[in-house]
Amino acid sequence: MAKDPIIQTPDYIIYEEILDGFVILHTDVFMWNKRVKEDFILNLNRITNHYGVVYTYHFKDDLKHKKFLELIGGKYYKEGDPYGERELEWWIKRRE
Repeated sequence: MAKDPIIQTPDYIIYEEILDGFVILHTDVFMWNKRVKEDFILNLNRITNHYGVVYTYHFKDDLKHKKFLELIGGKYYKEGDPYGERELEWWIKRRE
């Protein structure tokens, strides 16, 4: 399962991973402020509009990540862990 960078800025990187036909996004965020948030959401919407729907996940006990997903417009989708490690929550973002 390769994670390929599809958006790379000095402030963050968005990666895509294709798993069983689902587009899963991962991010590394280095700086966060109002300008970065607006730019990030703009790029995220471009990706979502291209694919129609994208997914991501976080460990249930990672409340900081959950807050980030809510902030960028993610919606809770379901629980499940394809890796069999820890309890995960899957989140979804659809085309706007």
